[in-house]
Amino acid sequence: MTLQAAAVPRILTPDQRPRVFVSSTLAEMAPERVAARRAVESLRLIPVMFELGARPHPARALYRAYLAQSHVFIGLYAERYGWVAPGESVSGLADEYLLSGGLPRLVYLRTPAPRREEQLVALLDRIRSDDKVSYKSFGSVEELEQLLRDDLAVMLAERFLLEGGGGPEGASGQAPQAAVVAAPVVRMLPRPLTGLVGREAEVSQVERLMADGARLVTLVGAGGIGKTRVALEVARRAAAVRPDEVAFVPLETVRDPAAFLPAVAAALGIGLDGAPSPAAALAAALRERSHLLVLDNLEQVLGCAADLGALLQACPGLTALATSRAPLRLRGEQQVVLGPLAVPGDGPERDLGGFAAVRLFLERAREVCPGLTIDDPADARAVAELTRRLEGVPLALELAAARSRMLRPPALLARLTSALDLGSGAIDLPERHRTVRATVAWSEELLPARERQLLGELALFEAPFTLADAEAIAGDGVGDVLEGLGGLVEHSLVHPAAGGGGEPRFCLYAAVRAYALERVDGQARGATEGRLVARMAQAVRDLDAGIRSADQARWRADFRLIWPDLRAALRLALQRGDARSAAHLTRAWVGLWLDGRAREVVALMDQALDLADRERPAEHGDVVLGAAGLAFQLGDHQRARALLARLDGDLRLPPEAELPGTLELYRGYLATSEGELGAAEAHLRESCRLLAASGPGGRWIESFGHSGLGSLHALRGDLDAACEEHEASRQLAQRHGNVAVELQGLVFIAAIRVQAGELDEAARLLEAAADLVEAFHYYEGNAYCLEVAGALALARGDVAGAATALGVAGALREVVGARVWPLLAAMRAKLEREVRVAAGDARFDDALARGRAVDPTAMARTLRTLITPS
Repeated sequence: MTLQAAAVPRILTPDQRPRVFVSSTLAEMAPERVAARRAVESLRLIPVMFELGARPHPARALYRAYLAQSHVFIGLYAERYGWVAPGESVSGLADEYLLSGGLPRLVYLRTPAPRREEQLVALLDRIRSDDKVSYKSFGSVEELEQLLRDDLAVMLAERFLLEGGGGPEGASGQAPQAAVVAAPVVRMLPRPLTGLVGREAEVSQVERLMADGARLVTLVGAGGIGKTRVALEVARRAAAVRPDEVAFVPLETVRDPAAFLPAVAAALGIGLDGAPSPAAALAAALRERSHLLVLDNLEQVLGCAADLGALLQACPGLTALATSRAPLRLRGEQQVVLGPLAVPGDGPERDLGGFAAVRLFLERAREVCPGLTIDDPADARAVAELTRRLEGVPLALELAAARSRMLRPPALLARLTSALDLGSGAIDLPERHRTVRATVAWSEELLPARERQLLGELALFEAPFTLADAEAIAGDGVGDVLEGLGGLVEHSLVHPAAGGGGEPRFCLYAAVRAYALERVDGQARGATEGRLVARMAQAVRDLDAGIRSADQARWRADFRLIWPDLRAALRLALQRGDARSAAHLTRAWVGLWLDGRAREVVALMDQALDLADRERPAEHGDVVLGAAGLAFQLGDHQRARALLARLDGDLRLPPEAELPGTLELYRGYLATSEGELGAAEAHLRESCRLLAASGPGGRWIESFGHSGLGSLHALRGDLDAACEEHEASRQLAQRHGNVAVELQGLVFIAAIRVQAGELDEAARLLEAAADLVEAFHYYEGNAYCLEVAGALALARGDVAGAATALGVAGALREVVGARVWPLLAAMRAKLEREVRVAAGDARFDDALARGRAVDPTAMARTLRTLITPS
């Protein structure tokens, strides 16, 4: 096709002929370099040779610039690997080859070469493994020159012929003023040496979008998440169908948005000399063509978005697949967000191979340690934990796997304190991906100062945070927090968090968080920590009230989500000597107890108590009462009694109305545990009276008092009164959202029904209890539920089932650190004696061991099997 000269710029001029980059050592290959130059120039091409362009620039920057302007790569090798500059991991010779991945490559090896250096042997082995590289041997300079001339001529015929002409000057022998080059596409896409793992869904999504007519698809995600690999896979599949219409445009070294279009033109082999603008040259060459452009690393030149949009409008057949850490914000842009690969959960996993993060780690580890398996349970647990700790980020997993040459998974896990600690990866990775630190730094450098400050402040959050949390801890210099947070999300440094049923939450990948914390100034960090403590102290007050309400399930979910930040804030308050904030934060123990994790706060509670004793804040009595409650729940009744005795002295409880009733409740429980049943009843009834008059929070606690009275009556043998009190406690708990006591009420009444021989009624009550077990995961209460189900199984003659139930219950108590409550210890001891007698010691111990081996997360299934045997 011929167009008017005035409308279309001439694409190839005498100054814009194809450039051929020649790579070799200099002194060793001097004769060959002369021959290569003659061969290149004989075809009216331009040789690009390092020694021909000496400039006052670092050598690496110079040959990178030459490569960026070249259309063909020629490698000449003999015996020398070349000099490795200080601070570099490869020689310039090897680096030139590694950087040439987007070009057609012709490689020539001089033979024989008896003293070939080992590093060059390794490089040549790598070259041989790439079936996209033309690889030939030569014995003389004359042979090399002839090979080069022939091979380049063939390549010119395939890639660089002018339309309507036989050479750069056309058939007439004059420069064709109206001729246009059919844009030579870089058909040889970069070809990763390893397979793509766990991204089939994303590849398919991109292909569907493009098949449906999307002309701009942006793969968005954090650094190292695998955007380039997905884009290359899409491009590879497209190139298999239309090999001359797919081009890869690497933008790693492009920082100026004005250089974006020239970089696209260079990748397509489109010259710009004589064109009114790069946009005009590209539009003229591509307007009538169909191409897929893969634009890699657009995040650093987001200012080019308008130019890209205009190019797409001017060229209806053009489709762009971009990779970026931030979206382009163009009309018609379709975003495909890449998150981390799937990792195993915290519980025991039977099939780790079902998780993409595990598969990726193992595939990369086996490249350096063939035969690596995770058949050993210790190896399997270590790999699962590694993938969780590295959050399924592919780059971090690959860097960790590279260390498998020396370390088994448990040893690797033991040495991993942060993803930032992972050392350099393969030498052919881009510099920004050589380490996780470099990847994060690359992204952080692109941020404006306000967003960098906000990132450092948000890095104090260990757990997912809300916009309100971000606003509460942000300093004065960040401006509009909503806008700043939006910018961090767009740059994939902050991402939406999973979980939580209320307000949207956000979080940072661990490596981003660690890097941002390193960058925070000490004084600024101290001020932010103070704001974090204040925010979390308020959160505990809200959470504690919410957990003691009818909406307990939602508040407990929120509590589990933010507990890492509550714990961090409590530690900070203790370090800062902030006794009041520490006192408020210790109330988190109630949520931990319900989740079966009360032991996690014991040491911090002791420190908070010591600080309160020294500083004597108004909340001193509240801390003492909380410490007593925690000690009681964990079975340390002696410590609980001593702490409660302190409240009879000069300490005063805060004015909250439910606290005096709570104090009486603990006194009643302690009296019961010591057999002082008369005193226990008096304390428990006084507790119920005080709490009934103290509002919804007090009514939530009151249900514990009625439950205690029910157990007290059972100890006295008055089963009717016991059922009445337990039913009262259950109904009160149900109205006010106290799931723990609601479960206890069902379980304790079921125990009485088993004792009375009413087995069907007991089974009905336990079925209702099992529903709560599945929904709320109250481990301590679940243990009692299992033991009553064991009593039911024994009454039905299922001795093995009863022993298994005792084993599972015992394992649960070990997990949460709880002891059997004194009110129920007699019932459990009686059950254990009866089961042991019925089963015999050996059979009982065997069934008990099987029960202890049951996965706690599968406990509900075990419970239902006991209640309703098949």
